[in-house]
Amino acid sequence: MGTILVVDDEIELRELLTIFLTMKGFDVLEANSGKNALELLAANQNISLIISDVHMQNGDGMFLLKTLKNELKSTIPVMMYSGGSSTELSVYTAEGADAVFEKPINLANLLIFIRNFLGSKIA
Repeated sequence: MGTILVVDDEIELRELLTIFLTMKGFDVLEANSGKNALELLAANQNISLIISDVHMQNGDGMFLLKTLKNELKSTIPVMMYSGGSSTELSVYTAEGADAVFEKPINLANLLIFIRNFLGSKIA
């Protein structure tokens, strides 16, 4: 099973997701911005999934998504989430996000997404 990269500048939500995913048996890396996420991706070839907030300082979700999909031609699945509207989130789907979620994140739906993209057995 690969590593999940959680990207969010809000430390509380980032840590909550990290703890939850770790409890479910996943290896998790954390990044606090799109730029930080790209640095971690360059240093770690084992990342299998990216879960990212949309609104962040120092490289937002759109910066991360466009860099991954357009410049790096990455095939790593990307899930984006935001407290914004579903209309806002649809822009991310059009740019190549594999899934989008509104805050608060429904953890059951998050696990379904992970199962679909990683084929993992989750307790």
